[in-house]
Amino acid sequence: MLQSLVNQAIKRSEHLQKRIKELESWRFTSRSQAPLFLLRLLSSLNDQICNNLIEFDKSTFIPINYQGYAALHGEIKVLASMIANLYTYVSYIEAASTETNPPGIISAIERIANALLSKPKVLICPSLQCNYAYHNLLSKKNLRSEDTFAFLFDEKGFEGEEHFAVFLYPLALRDDVLCHALLMHEVGHLLDEVKTIVPQALEALEPKPYRYPAEELQSFFTEFVADIVAVCILGPAYLFAFIEFLTSLALLTDVGVFKTHPPLNFRIRNILDTIISYGQRFGAFVGSKYAENAERFLNGLGKHLSNENINADTRSSEVFDYLQPAIVLARNIIKDDVPATLRFSPTSRLFEKYIVWVEKGIPPAADQLDGEIKPLSLGEILNAAWLYQIMHLEFPYELPTCLLGSDYSIRLIDISRLIQLAIRQNEDLILYKQAGI
Repeated sequence: MLQSLVNQAIKRSEHLQKRIKELESWRFTSRSQAPLFLLRLLSSLNDQICNNLIEFDKSTFIPINYQGYAALHGEIKVLASMIANLYTYVSYIEAASTETNPPGIISAIERIANALLSKPKVLICPSLQCNYAYHNLLSKKNLRSEDTFAFLFDEKGFEGEEHFAVFLYPLALRDDVLCHALLMHEVGHLLDEVKTIVPQALEALEPKPYRYPAEELQSFFTEFVADIVAVCILGPAYLFAFIEFLTSLALLTDVGVFKTHPPLNFRIRNILDTIISYGQRFGAFVGSKYAENAERFLNGLGKHLSNENINADTRSSEVFDYLQPAIVLARNIIKDDVPATLRFSPTSRLFEKYIVWVEKGIPPAADQLDGEIKPLSLGEILNAAWLYQIMHLEFPYELPTCLLGSDYSIRLIDISRLIQLAIRQNEDLILYKQAGI
């Protein structure tokens, strides 16, 4: 039986190695070397696992007792399960091909993630689950002894690259570019892990006993921090995408009520407060024609989240109030950690013009300032598109209602192609400027 188990595992390993070689010739949406890096890493790990299996294959398989047989069987099963894990990681690379990914928005978010960190590796790909997610494949924090990537570690600590981030988005929303602003929340988790924002900010809390578990406080606060990062980079566009995706999902599921995430109302309250804190309200930089509906929407949202409504959930309200000093500190830390070139700061541009371009079907990809062609930020492009959408919102509007889910609103897919084209042109312009062209 052991011989058969080893042979099956070796065959799977050989098949996997062949698949990895095939993928090396594929074209990927990523403009970095991340896919090839992961392929080489998986190939190396697969070789090590296969060599261990071959050593078992050479042995006599004559255990002295049942305990010895069970131990040997367990070791072989661990190696076989590692090969199965490698297949999962290979599936990430397959899903990151140009045939499955919209290249514009993916390239933009990948570029921003790389700009935030010193030596990141980023892979963005679709998932069959209706969820946005983040996995750091090289994270020591989540590593268990039986995990595949244990081969990368020794007793002295980490060797090699420190982070390889996989960001997942719902395949069903592949072309809904405006909702992909939610990927910036996942980038926020990576930034938090690299810069240790949560531990720094939690030091602002009073060192007094608190009746809720520290693990729960940290898990709630981690989500607040990731939301703050997304707002810092994308501004109100993140709020609109958040409401469109999560409130529509909440109509069908219990999203937002599980233990690891704060309730939706409190997350929206934190996002709205962060927009105000960063001076990103539309009324400050857009004419009344374009800002009226957006301001009405944000004001109505603030009223909905007033103390009378939000305090109905007493337990969560206490947690939210207790975390406020840490949230304020986190906003300052994140503003310092995110370069000014990446922050959504619309007051420096004639933002209203970009909305007009969207209205006329012109991709808002770049602007001419002081006689020079300059790319727009991802935040400027997405906010111009969302603001144009919100212009067609009818009132009264109440949560939970999809921003784009009624007959009178413009369908998200109708404008996604325009914005995708704008982002692609913008990313190309950034590359040209970096190359000095």
